[in-house]
Parts: sequence; C-alpha cells; structure tokens
Amino acid sequence: MDKKNSGPDSYSEVNEAAQKYKYDSEKRCNGAPDMVIEILSPSRSKYDLIIKQGIYQEAGVCEYWIVDPEDKLVKVYVQNNGYCLVRIYRSDETIAATVLEGCTIELPDVFSDIS
Repeated sequence: MDKKNSGPDSYSEVNEAAQKYKYDSEKRCNGAPDMVIEILSPSRSKYDLIIKQGIYQEAGVCEYWIVDPEDKLVKVYVQNNGYCLVRIYRSDETIAATVLEGCTIELPDVFSDIS
C-alpha cells in the first residue's frame, strides 16, 4: 500500500495475513491493514478525505475512520463495493470497531484535551 508514500495515522491487522505481516527494507508495510484511522489536519484535509480514501479503498482496507478534531467527530466507513459511511459519532459517544471484536473507544477521552 505504497501509492505516493501515503500511510495512515493509525492502523490495525486482525486477519490471518497479520501473521505474515512484514516490513520491506525501507520499513514500509507490505499489504493493507484491516482498519485505518486517519486524523484530519486543516492543511491536508482534502488530501486525507479524497486521495487517501481512494488509496485505502483500492488497497482493500476493510474499515476506515476519519477523526475530525476541529468538529470533534469521527466518521466510520466500511468496504461494500466501495466505502459506505456507516455512522458519524459525536465527541460524547463510544465507538465499537467492526473489525476488532471487543474494541471500543470512548470519544470523550479522545477529545478531552481539544478546546
């Protein structure tokens, strides 16, 4: 998943491929993770929302989260012949990852230090 050296802010591997997960000699990931979390940056939000999403979709990332620190929201997308927006979570909610059984994230904790 090395198109233009784009990588996620965070990712997770949970399938059998994770057992064979390797890095190449330049410490880049070989293959796509099951889940990606992208944190929007004001200066690169268009790139993160359009370009990277296309790269992750093409690579086969199953679940894709976009964290918007400015609006204190998390948008969750899953693959279904392209990405489909599943839900938008507010800063006072809890997210359960689809591909990580039992994994929940308390958004009040995530956004607590953001004014």
